[in-house]
Amino acid sequence: MATVQNLLDACMVRYQDPDKTDWGDTELLAYCQDAVEYIHQLLINRNDISVTKSGTITTADGTGTYALADNEMSDFVAMYRGAKERESGVWIDDNFLFPVRQTESVHYDSDNKGKPLYYYLTSTHIGFLPVPDDEYTVSLLYFPKQDALLLDSTMPFNDVFNVAIKKFIDSMASARAEQDISSITQFYNELERQALGVTSARTPIKPRMVNRRR
Repeated sequence: MATVQNLLDACMVRYQDPDKTDWGDTELLAYCQDAVEYIHQLLINRNDISVTKSGTITTADGTGTYALADNEMSDFVAMYRGAKERESGVWIDDNFLFPVRQTESVHYDSDNKGKPLYYYLTSTHIGFLPVPDDEYTVSLLYFPKQDALLLDSTMPFNDVFNVAIKKFIDSMASARAEQDISSITQFYNELERQALGVTSARTPIKPRMVNRRR
């Protein structure tokens, strides 16, 4: 798979500026990071399983909340929502747990312990309801933060979106050189259009795009 440096060197602006006088690696890397983060968020919004990570939490009798960071999920952004209506990204054995608001915890106390049926999220913790009455292994499928890219990083998404990302980099670099920011929204829309075109070919779900106002 291509590295970030490979991708930058394959951009049209690099052919136009092989000595990196007008567009250095640092500038192009920033555009690449913007494009990757944009696509990553787009895939999260689409509940695309391709950008998920898995984790586990082992519960303890009488403990209802668990820090995500303490369970190697400090990169947590959002929970996978399941591929079907009665599925979720949290399960024990073959039983899915479903999301509720944290306020639902007031209906459960130490006298209402049991095998968890629901979960809720705070900014740093996940809670289970009823409060666990035993040790259970809870499996999670979640969306992580997008890592910061370095020049020697492998391009994310298995190179699937490299063409769209290169075009975005070229467009942003050219606009900067011309001091023209009027088309930036159009560049993001085009990046989204191309990315959704790729995802629609990989999944039967019809993508939906909402044009942004200029």
